[in-house]
Amino acid sequence: MALTNRILMGCASLSMAFGIGFVMQNGAEVPGQSKPQQLAAAAPSDRIELSGITLTVGTSGTATDLPVNDTSADAAPVLPAEEPVTRVAAAPQLEAPSDLDLPVLEVPSRQCDPSLSLTAQTGAMVLMTVDAPCLPDQRVTFHHNGLMFTHMTDTDGQLAVSAPALATSAVFIADFGNGDGAVGHVMVPDLDQYERAAAQWRGDLGIELHAREFGADYGQAGHVWNGALQATQAGAALTLLGDRALPESYRAEVYTVPAAVSEGGDIQLSIEAEVTAMNCNQDIQAEAIQWHPSGSLDVRELSLSVPGCDTVGDFLLLKNLLQDLKIAAK
Repeated sequence: MALTNRILMGCASLSMAFGIGFVMQNGAEVPGQSKPQQLAAAAPSDRIELSGITLTVGTSGTATDLPVNDTSADAAPVLPAEEPVTRVAAAPQLEAPSDLDLPVLEVPSRQCDPSLSLTAQTGAMVLMTVDAPCLPDQRVTFHHNGLMFTHMTDTDGQLAVSAPALATSAVFIADFGNGDGAVGHVMVPDLDQYERAAAQWRGDLGIELHAREFGADYGQAGHVWNGALQATQAGAALTLLGDRALPESYRAEVYTVPAAVSEGGDIQLSIEAEVTAMNCNQDIQAEAIQWHPSGSLDVRELSLSVPGCDTVGDFLLLKNLLQDLKIAAK
């Protein structure tokens, strides 16, 4: 009996489900509810009716030429026919005329760049070695803390010169006068053990640096100048810089003496100019440079009017350009 009731209830539920679906599908009234109004009437602004639409994107044919796709499940989609493709021939390769003489650009080799090597030597001296293989027989002017002197490379572009340092951290510049040059740096740790005085000029001006040690008179032992380089009594040295054979070369004379010697004393320093046929009746310029162990460097410029050529052979004493030295005893 219970099973029969369950079967009857199941059939009744199934009948009700079919009935409700029929009513909703066909818009029949549901008891207790009013019939819904048409959507267009309820919300007239929610839907816009379009007309007069013209196809603007497609093939060159009219709208009636377009294939109609079958939307049935078994129909395969129909695609528009492909436009014909026009193939463009490859551009011909151009060849340079065989008789065209093109210029060849030469890139300068880095091996032609000049170099400057510096080596510290005893006596607060610096050995300068120039390597300029592409600048043979070339003038080169060295610059160092105001000091200037000119030399010339050999036929292989080589040059070696020793020069007194005027700075513990010494920088030397080699200038070839044509845009080429080189720079070097070296430490000179023993410079503070020496006193230095220099005179420098350009060209043949007849200028000389004189040092008279411990009261020596001209021509005596202890009178050091370019005519008596080894006459020192204080262990000093006179270095001549600049090639005298080169016209208008920068030249210098540097006197170096230890700051302390076994027997101390005074050293008188002077710069003198001999009146010659090359400088008579002319204005000349020179500089005096003095280095002290304290680290100070004094530079003074000189401008002098040389007397007439009837005084050739006379000497002019240029005073107060250099300070006399007081050398301490060890």
